[in-house]
Amino acid sequence: QYADTEGVTEAVKADDPMAWVRKMNGIRHRANEAVMQEIVYG
Repeated sequence: QYADTEGVTEAVKADDPMAWVRKMNGIRHRANEAVMQEIVYG
């Protein structure tokens, strides 16, 4: 969902793979933080 919202698509992956990796790593980190907030503090 984060990737869709931010427009991180396969086209970005094809055009600039390193930018795609950076964006996906950031998205994965934010998703992980959201899950941890729910589990630990929720």
